[in-house]
Amino acid sequence: MHEYFLSETKLDKTSKDSLLTNSIGKIKENTYALTRTQVWKILRLRDEIGWDIHRFDATSVLEKTGEEPVPDFERIVIPITKPFFVPALFVSRVP
Repeated sequence: MHEYFLSETKLDKTSKDSLLTNSIGKIKENTYALTRTQVWKILRLRDEIGWDIHRFDATSVLEKTGEEPVPDFERIVIPITKPFFVPALFVSRVP
């Protein structure tokens, strides 16, 4: 994308479109590589170290905006993450 933003004012539409397409392709490749690495790390924690890993789908929370996600967040995310919640970590440290 850096190349695209540097060149977008100097190129014709066809060249800009081509450069944008290539930039988006690079972003997709990098995202795929990052995802594979993260999945490999998660599976390693599960298989080699023996962590009891569970998956939950919070898509409905992330797809909503404003006040709408609160009920879904409370219904989906909080019950699953509550055992890991340590209140002392979230206490405001105002002097």
